[in-house]
Amino acid sequence: MKYFLIGIDGAQEELFFRFNLPFIQEKLSKGVNISLEEDLIGRGWSEICTGVHASESGAFYERMLMDGSYTVSSEYKLLDELKVNTNIIPLWDALNANGYSVGIMNVPTTNIAPKVNGFFVSGGGGGAKVTSEIEDAQCYPKNIKDVLIDNNYIADERLLTLLLEDNIGGNNNYFFSRLKLMNEKRVDSYLRLNNEFNVNFGFIVFRSIVVVENIFSAEIDRFLKGDKSVNMDIISKLRDFYLHFDSCLERLCKGVNAQKIGFISDHGTVPKYNIVNLNFFLKKLGYQNEVLNIKSYIYLLKTLKRFIPHSIKKILKGNTSIMPIYYSIVNFDKNTSRLFTVNLGSSSGVYVNDRIRFNGCVEPDNIKNVMHKFIREFNSFAMSKKHNLIAVDCSAKKNGKHGKYYPDILIRMPEGYQVENLNEACSSDFVTPSYNSYNPVFLKDVKHDLWTGTRGKRPMATFLNHEFLNDNLCEDHDLTCVYHIVKKEFNL
Repeated sequence: MKYFLIGIDGAQEELFFRFNLPFIQEKLSKGVNISLEEDLIGRGWSEICTGVHASESGAFYERMLMDGSYTVSSEYKLLDELKVNTNIIPLWDALNANGYSVGIMNVPTTNIAPKVNGFFVSGGGGGAKVTSEIEDAQCYPKNIKDVLIDNNYIADERLLTLLLEDNIGGNNNYFFSRLKLMNEKRVDSYLRLNNEFNVNFGFIVFRSIVVVENIFSAEIDRFLKGDKSVNMDIISKLRDFYLHFDSCLERLCKGVNAQKIGFISDHGTVPKYNIVNLNFFLKKLGYQNEVLNIKSYIYLLKTLKRFIPHSIKKILKGNTSIMPIYYSIVNFDKNTSRLFTVNLGSSSGVYVNDRIRFNGCVEPDNIKNVMHKFIREFNSFAMSKKHNLIAVDCSAKKNGKHGKYYPDILIRMPEGYQVENLNEACSSDFVTPSYNSYNPVFLKDVKHDLWTGTRGKRPMATFLNHEFLNDNLCEDHDLTCVYHIVKKEFNL
């Protein structure tokens, strides 16, 4: 193999230097690390595959539908976008067109598998059905499914599906064994397919790391700082899990024997120590007005959510008619509020509630005035300065094909901060501690993905045996540069 990309979802380089991981530590130490930064609005894997930002590809983690409502969608399938946006040339097409074969496995949001010279196993994410079993549409050519089944390939394991397993509960051994098995079978399957197809370019993505880090990121951080209250059984299991992952990577790299290797991720993962409630600020300065009795309503939802069984949550999550309503709960007066924010994860965007997009109260010719006034007031606010929160005009991001979906204003935050507006709507504070991150983590208590971790803006990007790496390839200093690095290495 000429070139091999190893993707590790949610990883950043320093994650692999906390425990003793001899193989990957040696590789990362010998490689060239490129310092990149993601805005956490656009999907990193799409940037790597296409070389363009979400404003061109539509690959947002969450986006307002801009249909006159306040509905938010987290669905995205890269292959659907490629069918209508022919100006975007994915890596596999660029390489195939120049005579190079590809072997791609488990890259998120790539469902359904495209036709390629080589083999392609689709990854989940972007609203795709989460299942451990591989489906026909995820495989090209179709007959590779037999190889995957024979190797007991596990398509995906998400936190919610793991928690729904009857025998997991608070069983740490079972939880980690499932993730280790997924890694093992992914390596087995890739090596067998690569031996059969002997491709020029390989790309594989592992998701187990982000599952673990989102739950235990703060627990590991507190352990490394000497906190004696951590769950030591979990720490022991984490050491073993990471060492096992290290051995999987070693076996993979030796089996592929690529001339050049890149270790990459879509974003980092950092401990979530602080929660930012942007709606607090919007209300404080009169940009947003509450709906009558909304506090009690949201508080009730928040309280009841704690008692909803995971089995019921699964049904809700899979119900396409319910979820738009669930995600579009609006806790402000739509007729009088000038600004709003809707959050489903790590995004920190603010929208002007204008008449054209949302049937709101702001006229189109007044949008800029509202934006600039808010930015000035936010950036001069004492609590914003204390926590180094900065509001930025996103107008320059809106020129692309899908630019309209980009927030009007982005709130830049230090690592370890996360915006949670819906769940924290009853809070009387702008910034509050994230309770889960300051206490020992027990698996039986975990209720959602981002338990003590959140997306970090610094993805891993380390390259071995590359003849060149320069700033000209990384003009935007984000993950789009990986696309251009690969093309350059193939002289495209």
